[in-house]
Amino acid sequence: MKKRTSFPRFFIAAVLMASMLLGLLLASCTGSKKEVAVPPVRMTEYPSHASFGYAPASVADAIEESDAIAYIRIGDWLGYTDDMYSTLFSAEVIETAKGKLPSKFTLIQDGSSRFTLEGHPLFTAGNELLLFLNKLSDEGRERNKLPDDSYIITCAHITTFDVIAIDGEKYAFPRNYALLETMPSSVRNFAQDETFLKKAVDELIRSDSIWENVDTMQYRYHVYKLDQLLSMVKAG
Repeated sequence: MKKRTSFPRFFIAAVLMASMLLGLLLASCTGSKKEVAVPPVRMTEYPSHASFGYAPASVADAIEESDAIAYIRIGDWLGYTDDMYSTLFSAEVIETAKGKLPSKFTLIQDGSSRFTLEGHPLFTAGNELLLFLNKLSDEGRERNKLPDDSYIITCAHITTFDVIAIDGEKYAFPRNYALLETMPSSVRNFAQDETFLKKAVDELIRSDSIWENVDTMQYRYHVYKLDQLLSMVKAG
């Protein structure tokens, strides 16, 4: 007479087999996961001071003179331009406040492994930013052999904001204070609250440890709600 497998033993064997298959599937997925590319140097030992021949006179001027303004997330580091003046990243658009951008584009940041600007370390994968952008000219794209979707930041760090999350809200730290005296009154500076400011600075450093080593305090005096900045841009 053929021996029958008891239900409990059969059930346990089935569970073990399912677990093994799931483990093999997860291992396969993990093994094929693409490693994120990051810049080998994010800040040089002696950052340079930026000197612009021209810069917008106000936040309103910066908005008007930018082709697009968007809340974005940094993806892979793509390398440097041939002249080593700039660094290339893939970037993903989270929300656009002005202009039109492809969902993913090539972002050009001033600086490379040879030099970085004071208060403006190179980005890295996962950074979230609010950026004022201009499409790179045809001449610039041809000279550096860059794709059509290449954008530069309007006056580098003057219109760069690092975005962090606190208690479910998004806040933005400017990397430069040059235009901030012209910020509309509709955009509140939360840095005036010292308790909140400390919390925000701690979160900035937690989200990106590079800020522990940046030799500048300027980003500690201005913190804005991201949605207020986006609304300001959309209002024109």
